[in-house]
Amino acid sequence: MINLPKINNWAVIMKVASPYHPPEMGVPALSGDVENHPRLGNRKNQITSQIKWLDPINWTCTTENTIYELGEVSEQFVEHIKDKFNMNLLEYLEPLIKKVP
Repeated sequence: MINLPKINNWAVIMKVASPYHPPEMGVPALSGDVENHPRLGNRKNQITSQIKWLDPINWTCTTENTIYELGEVSEQFVEHIKDKFNMNLLEYLEPLIKKVP
């Protein structure tokens, strides 16, 4: 298997073009601690480019620029989606999951 960059302590966020735009105008991205990135190396608190899709079988995420291996999810993120949306992680991620015909 290819050695993909890994993102730990990750959460899905809405990435906006500027701080003056509301979150509803954002695009989904990952926020987390990146390891083994070809350009960034190992860095904490990084935000990816826009998510294209998630693959729950291989537990990877394809963004506009990179394919990431998804490591440990942020416990705070899991609690947030449970409390705010009354959903589990896979239910929340459903709109981002790659559909295979």
